[in-house]
Amino acid sequence: GRIRLLMIDAPELSQGSAGREAQQTLARIMPVGTSVSIETDVQQRDTYDRILGYIYLPDGRMVNEEMARSGYVTALVYPPNVKYVERIRKAVADARAAKRGLWATKFFDCSPRDYRAGRCGGVKPRDSRNRYRPRQSGRS
Repeated sequence: GRIRLLMIDAPELSQGSAGREAQQTLARIMPVGTSVSIETDVQQRDTYDRILGYIYLPDGRMVNEEMARSGYVTALVYPPNVKYVERIRKAVADARAAKRGLWATKFFDCSPRDYRAGRCGGVKPRDSRNRYRPRQSGRS
């Protein structure tokens, strides 16, 4: 099944280089084939039937937090799933203060959420429900 990483909001692939950079960052943090564990929060699935979770790497790092720390996502809170809200917000704030990733640019002047809602200078997003889909070996 599909997994939606809780507490973070990444650029859409339709947002050009920022979307590709965020996708590449996720692929560096969690390469295809990485064994991970998933922790859910209060609500376990969204309206698209994706698992809502915090993903952990074998070394114990949380992928959601690593993406926030890298500077390629903003914090996005959907109660009741708030278990790690302060942890993620701190990672985003640290990335922003250090101008890491997209925080080194003006990209987040329009958040991914605002982009999806069509609030970014008249830009109309494409259907963005299909986010990161790692390629499986043997498929192209």
